[in-house]
Formats: sequence, C-alpha cells, structure tokens
Amino acid sequence: MSGETYLTKSLARKELRKQLGGAIKILDMKKMMDGKKQLIRERVVAFFQGKNEEIVSILWTDGNNLFQIQSSSLEKALRLEIKIKSK
Repeated sequence: MSGETYLTKSLARKELRKQLGGAIKILDMKKMMDGKKQLIRERVVAFFQGKNEEIVSILWTDGNNLFQIQSSSLEKALRLEIKIKSK
C-alpha cells in the first residue's frame, strides 16, 4: 500500500485521474458524498498491464490524500483494503 498527501482535495483527485490514464480496464468506480452533496471520497478498482501479468490497483481519495493498493490478485487486494479500512 502507498499513500500521498496533496495540498488540496482537488489535486488528489487530479492525480487519481492521471494514474487511471494507463488502465486497461476499470472494474468499479464510486463517489461518496456527504450530507451536503460534497464529494468526500472517490474509489476506483482498475487493471493495468504489468510486465508479465495484469496488476489490479485499488485507488481511493480521502480528503487531500490518495491511497493505492496493488496486487496480482483482485481477491488479495480487496482483503487488504478491508483490513486497512477497518483500523
């Protein structure tokens, strides 16, 4: 897992979009809004071409932070995401 902090939420979302430019397939994309209809989180599950196999990435923003999990296994990536977010 990796994470980066940006100066603004907008910059974190912009970097998320930039990273998705290399995706070969987007499996899931969700936006989470607060009660005022303001975007608070965005989450994407995408596949990228690795050297010898496809790599799955789960990327999400949380405020001005961008996090990413990468794995050769979708199941393992999803399990790690659940473990991280349950802390």
